[in-house]
Amino acid sequence: DQSAIEILQSSLSSSQSAFSFSAGDFIELYNNDHNTNAWDAVVTCFFIDTSPVIMEYVEVIHKILRPGGVWINLGPLLYHWASDDDFTQ
Repeated sequence: DQSAIEILQSSLSSSQSAFSFSAGDFIELYNNDHNTNAWDAVVTCFFIDTSPVIMEYVEVIHKILRPGGVWINLGPLLYHWASDDDFTQ
């Protein structure tokens, strides 16, 4: 069985599209000249709240998007940082 990532990668023609799925530090991987204005879209899922400084992520996402590009974010901010006190009354 193929994973969803393998299916997506195989369906994209390398001459027409680019797809990146990376494990590691987002800032280190994407904050470089190679990725500047390189992406039409950035999709993040339960991702932004992993940053100790959210604005760093936002700045890099802005930098790597082409003019007119879109950022789609799914997931609550600071979800996993909720304390027990947040749920008691």
